[in-house]
Amino acid sequence: MDNAVLGSVSEFETALTVARKYLENDLWSCSGGQVVELLRDWHQVRAQIESVELCLVREVIERGVPAEAATVVKLAEALGSKLADTGAALAEGLICRDRAKAIVEVVSGLPNVASVEQQVEVEEILLEHAAQLNATQIRKLTKVLEHYLDPDGVQPREET
Repeated sequence: MDNAVLGSVSEFETALTVARKYLENDLWSCSGGQVVELLRDWHQVRAQIESVELCLVREVIERGVPAEAATVVKLAEALGSKLADTGAALAEGLICRDRAKAIVEVVSGLPNVASVEQQVEVEEILLEHAAQLNATQIRKLTKVLEHYLDPDGVQPREET
């Protein structure tokens, strides 16, 4: 292959085939602790793969090639710009794609009055707890975070 990018993907596919063959034939020889460690490592690798996918989607967007899924496009754009820390956490395998998507949804859904600094603070809070929470639990923090940002709540409408 002439292209280094295509060649690296081909090498990855080969390595994945070899890993799958070992898992299918020799996983029985691992202790329970080793299997748990392998699963933890695989979750990290999967998150890194998802980060690469989102990088490719951003490239598709920049080139004007039609993208398949609007949600993937939205996620890729958010992680490549205003939520870069979440994108970095996904790339490092610290969080999975579902958690990253939940963080994007929570931060994007904040009231319009939330400042950029508040959005960054909310992202930091969510990233701090993302390893212990699943995506559904992260989404449930929306109301708590809205109250945190505006403890007085929304002012009632003035009566006419």
